[in-house]
Amino acid sequence: MQMNVQSGLEAGLWVLVSIGGWCALIALIARLSGWHALAERYPSDERIEGELFRFASMSVGPKWFPSHYGGCLFVRLADDGVRLSILFPFRMGHPPLFIPWHAVEDCRQERFWFATYTTMQLVEPKMPMIFSGKLGRALLDAWPKRGHLKCRYRGA
Repeated sequence: MQMNVQSGLEAGLWVLVSIGGWCALIALIARLSGWHALAERYPSDERIEGELFRFASMSVGPKWFPSHYGGCLFVRLADDGVRLSILFPFRMGHPPLFIPWHAVEDCRQERFWFATYTTMQLVEPKMPMIFSGKLGRALLDAWPKRGHLKCRYRGA
């Protein structure tokens, strides 16, 4: 009986340490990727209407250490901007963002080998956000419609 109580306590402690470690790791990724800096500048407290992309992917962060958010983003394209939020298990340190279109300096299509992706460059902080698939194409189509004419298409 004594052994069962002790092993139960050890298992509970292991679960708490694992959850704490997971939360710390996800919060560290938010800092290193620049999501934290984006959240300070572009917080989002409310839901918006617009085209929704579920389980989308994006890379963001410095060129020397970009973070890839694969299949865990919810992105909504609206008339006045883009709202990004992250799937619950990865949300620690990643509050929702709302990036207004006027904060987007450039939006362009790029190719690398066989992959085509869309790079959205922000005015401040100077940070590229890289999207692929349907979301990348939708961003590329939506941005010039918001009054911006600098959208460029570049081949390999």
